[in-house]
Order: sequence, then structure tokens, then C-alpha cells
Amino acid sequence: MLLLRNLFSCPGPTRVSGYATILFELAGLANQFFGTHFSYSAYSLSLSLASHHLVSGWDRDVIAEDHHMFCKCYFASIRDTIEASDNKKFSSGSTAAPQVELRPVYLPAISYLVESSDGWLASVHARFQQARRHSQGIAELSYVLLQYVHLLRETGWKLPLRTHASILGIAAKMGTVHIVNQVQALALVIASVMLIPGAVSWVCNGGLAALLSVASSVGYTQAIWAALGGLGGLLKYLLAIFGPIPPMGLLMTMTTTLVVMDVLEGRLSQTPAERRSQKKSEAAESSWRSRAELFFKIQNDYFSMAHFTLLAYGLLPVSLAAWSLLRRGHKFEYIVAAKPTAA
Repeated sequence: MLLLRNLFSCPGPTRVSGYATILFELAGLANQFFGTHFSYSAYSLSLSLASHHLVSGWDRDVIAEDHHMFCKCYFASIRDTIEASDNKKFSSGSTAAPQVELRPVYLPAISYLVESSDGWLASVHARFQQARRHSQGIAELSYVLLQYVHLLRETGWKLPLRTHASILGIAAKMGTVHIVNQVQALALVIASVMLIPGAVSWVCNGGLAALLSVASSVGYTQAIWAALGGLGGLLKYLLAIFGPIPPMGLLMTMTTTLVVMDVLEGRLSQTPAERRSQKKSEAAESSWRSRAELFFKIQNDYFSMAHFTLLAYGLLPVSLAAWSLLRRGHKFEYIVAAKPTAA
């Protein structure tokens, strides 16, 4: 699922959330060793599975039906194995493992990001409404953990190690998507804010003037290294907090650029014959100039709006969803997000 059709006409924070969807999809499909990927938006399953007596179709009171249906079928397959065994007893060498797995179809579904015809603010608000709806999926984390606890009580901890690892991997992925990312973004904001008073005090007390004076005599490089050395143990904490950002940001930008460029150049939508008909000059021009421009545009989007996106479309909606689930359960007003209208 690639939300790229209106990538450059929607607001910047919404565009960054589209980048996040790319990374979520690719990362989930590339590594399923520690936990399977989830059904996302468009998926299919057999009628026999949907009508199985341990599944009983879709639950009407669940917003995140794609994730939920996969998890429901996943645990149903484990319980089906339990029912097929004698007296529901397992040995340590039991093969009671989930029989349901997600098999990706590597055909891109290129769709639209949320965008309102009423302007920038209306588009941001519409995307927030969509994020609020998506955040109801945090309930699936409790569903997975509850199902796991029930299985442990029924089997006496005698499920295969592979099953334990797979279930915990699913829970870890849900926790990362709905909780860890948002809390980490908030922690970086708090850390940055806490550094501001010290930086202002350093400048007001002549620290910047002294640094420039030393730099003019010994060189800027040596002056910067001397200043960093003066930080002592604080430097380790600064590197621990902010150090992973540049390499991770570069890796995210490179991945996103490759996918977006493949869409723009028609690799994911054109037939091979259409691709061969393109002129070599156009391909040569896009191979360096367009890709460089796109790379720096995406890099700027990540570094200027990623934290705002995580907070506005992540932490705030998830917090509201968690509070709503505690107070009202699954009751939720489903609002369809605005999408671009045809001219």
C-alpha cells in the first residue's frame, strides 16, 4: 500500500506520514522472522477461514479490522490445533504452532493521502481525524496479550518456543507502531527543550564569543573538538540521545527516495513495453538531477516535520484513543477522511 498519488500537493506533515507507510510496509515484509507482518488495508482470506467456528467472521465493533482479523485468525489456528489434540494436553515437543501466515502479493496499490479541498488547515485536520481512527488499533495490542494469557493458562506454558516468540513478536510490533515511536519523539522534544536554557546561558556568559575567538587563532575544527571535549560525560548522553538520528534519517531517506522515484518514473505502474518506449535522454536526466532533488526534498521533510508528524498524528491520537477505550470501550464515531476530488 503506497499512498503516493497526491504526495506533493498535500501538507508536509501528511506527506511524511505517507513516507512512514512506505517504511512500515517494506520493513514488515522484509523481516518476518521476529513476528509476522499484519494485513493492512487490502487483503484477502478464504471463506472457510472466515467462517471457521473459532473465527465466526468479522467483528462489527472493531475499527482496525485488518489487523484484528489477522490476529483473530492467527490465534484461532492455534486453538484449532489444541482442539485437535487429545484432552488439550501438550508435551514440551508439541507442534502446536499457528497455521495462519500472511503471504504478500508484491503488486503495489498506489492510493491517495488525505487532502481536503478547503485548504491546508482542513487537510491537516482531516489527516488528524484519520490518525485518530487508526489509533483505535492500539486495542489490538491488549487483544493479542489477552489471547496469549488465555493460551498460557490452557496449555500450562507448553506451547512451542516458536509460538511464544511469534506471539511476542506481534505484540512488540504493535507496541512499536502505536507507543514506542510516539514516546521516543516526545522524549527527543523534551531533551531538546531541556538543553535550551543551558545553551542560552552559555551564549550569554560569553561561551560563544570565546569559542569564536579560539577558532580564529587555532582553527574552527580544533576549537569545536576542544569544546566537545570540555563537555566530558555529557557528550556520551548527547550522542546516545541524538546520535542515531543522522544515520537512521539517511537510511530512511534513501529507502523512501527509491520507492517514490520508482513510482514517478513509472516502474510500478507502467508495462515493460511502456518503459522501453521512454527516451534514453529522459532516463539519463532523471537518473541524477531528479533523484538528487527528490532526495534532498525528502530529507528536508524528515528533518523538519517528522517529530511534528509523530506527535500530531501519533502521540496525541493514540493518547485520545487509549483514554476513549478505557472510558467507552469500542464505541467510536467512524469519520471517513477527505480525499482529493477530480478536477
